[in-house]
Amino acid sequence: MSFKIYFGAPLFNEMEQMYNEYVVGKIRETYGDKVEVYLPQENASINDKSGFADSIAIAQGDNAYLEEADMLIAMLDGVTPDSGLSAELGYYYSLNRPILGLYTYTRQGTHGNQQKIEALDKIA
Repeated sequence: MSFKIYFGAPLFNEMEQMYNEYVVGKIRETYGDKVEVYLPQENASINDKSGFADSIAIAQGDNAYLEEADMLIAMLDGVTPDSGLSAELGYYYSLNRPILGLYTYTRQGTHGNQQKIEALDKIA
């Protein structure tokens, strides 16, 4: 039996999709048949953007995979997390299962800049 991972990430442009494929490819390459990774962008039945996007059907489809997953890996990059991923995080959190946040955002600001965080804390 393999460990099931749900890889939640934004997937609405070529850059996001390519990065998701790269990271999931590395997971699959490293762990082989020990893991089963669900990458929503690979699910053609809910990702045909040429027609009407039924958000309820998409959420229900993703939730079914979330319910089966042993872990959610959440790509949190950007100024704010993707809104769909935020919904997935909330739903998965309610299942009381492990979530691994992946954050590679390097823009300076309050994200990861300890000196700036400490300076802002002194002001508050």
